Amino acid sequence: MHRTILMHTVEGSRTSTLQLLMTVSFTGPDHANTYANALSKILDGLTNIPNHPFRNFDQTSKAVCEAFCDMVVGLAANSMLSPLTALFDLLTNLTYSIPRFYVSLLSSTESGQDDPPKLLTTLCQVIRDDLCNLTKVNEVQNLDLSTFGRSTLRLLEALAHKATGDAESALALLPRSSSVLAILLHPSRPQWFLLASVRFLAWISTMRDLFRPLLSFPEGEHENGDGEPRDLTRLPQVELLCSLLTDSDNVSMEADKLKAWIVLFFGTLSVAHPDAFAILVESQSLIPSVVLRLCHLADRVWEMEEDDARAISRTVMMLVQTTRFLHHLVIGGNFNLRERLHRASMRKFNGLVHIFIDVFGRLSYADRPDWIDDANKQHWEKIAGT
Repeated sequence: MHRTILMHTVEGSRTSTLQLLMTVSFTGPDHANTYANALSKILDGLTNIPNHPFRNFDQTSKAVCEAFCDMVVGLAANSMLSPLTALFDLLTNLTYSIPRFYVSLLSSTESGQDDPPKLLTTLCQVIRDDLCNLTKVNEVQNLDLSTFGRSTLRLLEALAHKATGDAESALALLPRSSSVLAILLHPSRPQWFLLASVRFLAWISTMRDLFRPLLSFPEGEHENGDGEPRDLTRLPQVELLCSLLTDSDNVSMEADKLKAWIVLFFGTLSVAHPDAFAILVESQSLIPSVVLRLCHLADRVWEMEEDDARAISRTVMMLVQTTRFLHHLVIGGNFNLRERLHRASMRKFNGLVHIFIDVFGRLSYADRPDWIDDANKQHWEKIAGT
């Protein structure tokens, strides 16, 4: 920990992160004193580590995390994105390299034990206040915000990757917070941003107790204007993910990765709990979107260039993944698939029954395209068998 904090440097910078953080100055006294005290605690801790090699590590780690979290709060409140980017990058490094470092990061609260972690509260704040302004259109002109977005999402993914036990429950704050998922998944975000956001959600979907916040409305939004419970068949985050899944205009390799992670996210949630499965099956958009995604993949197989072996292999694997997920929903759910397809929104899913018949007719009975080589033949047969 001592070496990582002292030596860490953000890519492309000649100044160490600690030096950068020491040069920060605030225009007002509100956060200046807290920031200065936090920096002093970190320097004191680093000075004492070589002199007291047998000092309790958990105690030192907790003190350092408390100080870093106070610095995060001050920097975020004053929209100092450059030092905050470097600090998030340092915290990501520490989370991956120091065992159980995340425990101290996610246990540092504002006052009482029941308060949410300061770090997560601040992450929600910067998503709402700063990252909401990042779009495909302005990312090139706003490189600082783009770099900050990458750093923020890397930290979120690191926490999701490492967290266990009580730390998992703490991460529920993000999906429960107003507007956070809507901002992370908005189609106007850059492709890399959406991919990182969905990857983060896929990680926390593996945490059994988090299915409910992931498949519900944010706190304070559970009722409509009439005081009635809101419709869980139209969850905004599910609708946004389905919109990304069915975007036929985006056929890049990065888009394929995004859509594969979306299917993985839904698949993981569907086995987390019977209630999660029921919510997903009853969604008005999920099953129609999966069918439409299968149509896009099947069309691509028959239109491919024969010499693009990597693209063929990738497409066949995505076909297997998506077909199996649809099969899982249909077999496990107590509903009439034909009726569900007829009921789908005409505006978004026009002609869905015809599309379903065409796609599964081709996948089940049409001859295998000649360019599906032997390496992918078994995978192709799995689709037909399903």
